[in-house]
Amino acid sequence: MRTTITLDDDVVKALKRRRRDRDNMSFKEAVNTAIRDGLLLEAEMQKRPGKRFELKGRLLRAKLAFNFDKPQQLAEFADNDPDFRF
Repeated sequence: MRTTITLDDDVVKALKRRRRDRDNMSFKEAVNTAIRDGLLLEAEMQKRPGKRFELKGRLLRAKLAFNFDKPQQLAEFADNDPDFRF
């Protein structure tokens, strides 16, 4: 099948690099193998079940030296503690 496509400059550079690395294959072959490789990779990724990501939470029961609802208390705490940083 023949078609016309517009390729971005970075894609053209990558395809030209691929042509050089593979014994000067034609541009048509480089485009076809790149598309084919991408489609095969996508199909492989869809076949593999992804690992289930699980985040274990815990309660943090630290006592705060100030109340966030009272900005004046926070400002006083920041002024008195040299290690406190915003």
